[in-house]
Amino acid sequence: GMLPKDIAAKLAEFKIARHQVTRRIVRMNKRLAKELDSVVVERRGWCWAMTSFGVDAYKASEKDLLDQGVALHSASEEETGLWR
Repeated sequence: GMLPKDIAAKLAEFKIARHQVTRRIVRMNKRLAKELDSVVVERRGWCWAMTSFGVDAYKASEKDLLDQGVALHSASEEETGLWR
């Protein structure tokens, strides 16, 4: 998982504060729970971590893009996941 302050630091160019990261995650989870009865990320202590549903959804969309011939840039282990 990642701390909201670490996520905000990676998104510094967008000027997002750590509390805004938490609010956006909660709002996103609320919408997905309403639509799909599943959440993408969950709280683990002070950190946020992707659920298995989130990982599967991310992999599926990446695979779909590759099938369509869209080139994806590679990312390091730390950058893979939701916070890309």
